[in-house]
Order: sequence, then structure tokens, then C-alpha cells
Amino acid sequence: DTEQEIIIPSAEPILNYTPIVFKSVAAMRSDHKTEDYLDKSWYLKNVILQQYHYNSMRSLFGELQFALLNAVFFGNYGSSLQWHNILELICLSSQVETKLIRELDTIVSNQLKIIPEPYAEILLNEQMWAKCLLNSFHGDKLVKTSKQIEGLLPHVIPERHDSSDIEEREESLLPEEAHGFSNSGGYQQEE
Repeated sequence: DTEQEIIIPSAEPILNYTPIVFKSVAAMRSDHKTEDYLDKSWYLKNVILQQYHYNSMRSLFGELQFALLNAVFFGNYGSSLQWHNILELICLSSQVETKLIRELDTIVSNQLKIIPEPYAEILLNEQMWAKCLLNSFHGDKLVKTSKQIEGLLPHVIPERHDSSDIEEREESLLPEEAHGFSNSGGYQQEE
């Protein structure tokens, strides 16, 4: 006959996503502002991964997946912003290796498959997609993602690729090192 007391929290729980602020002091070194503005590799490696993800791209990929689920299932706008910020950060980082970009391509293309078509125009930031797919270091490697975006937002990508072009792009992606950033002194991913 013992009654248990129900404890009601006095404050709302807070979901603490990784703070990604592209034009912040943390994102751009004072002596490399132009370089860091154009290429986010230093910010990704030395701030985001090191301080928030234990140097693990897979941890960042996990946050990417969690953010999209919150955006789609709960209509959480902040989660949609976080999802876009993570994608933009990775796409605008030149030193992320092809193996991780292929993994990202698979993750994102599968994510795009679950977005209900009527929500696509609301949830998907067309400017970010145009930047990532047409004007980034890895846009040409995001073959599966490009195909999904073409279906959801056909006007974002001006020319459609036929299947032979997509197969040719996939075959041209040769593995670099085993994992992590490219051999230009960048990040090495754990197995």
C-alpha cells in the first residue's frame, strides 16, 4: 500500500544539439578568415568533431539522423535547421574523404525517402541544397542524394542526369585512404 510520488520536472528538458555557427569566432581563425569561410574543414575537425563528437564523424552522422527524425515526426523547426547545418558543414569541408561522403550520401538519400512529398517544400532548404549539390567540394559525389532531391525539388538541380551519367559518376569515385579526411593533413576517422 505504499504510494509512489510522481515527480514533475519544474523546467522543460532541453535538447542540446551541437552549436554550429558558421560566422562565429570559433568557426574562423583570425589569420585564416577567408580560407575558413570558404572551406569549413578546420571548423569541422578542430571545433565540432573535437569538442562535441569525440573526433567521430559517425557521432555527427548520428546527430544528423536524430535531427531529421525530430524534424519529420515532430515538426521541430530547430531540428530541421540543425540537419541542414550539419549537411552544409560537411559538404563545405574539402578534407572529408570520399568513403565518408559515400556513407553520408547513403544516409541522406535514405532520409529523403521518408520525407512526405507535401512536407518537402517546407522542410527542405532549397538554397542549401543548391549550394551543397552544385557548388560544394562533394556535390558530385552525392549521387543518390541528388537523385532524391531531383524527385522532391526538381527545380533545384537544373539538368537531370540520365542513369548512365549517374553510374559513371559512381564508378569514378575511387577510394582514397581507409577513412577520415584526405591526405592533405586532415582528419583521420576511427574504424
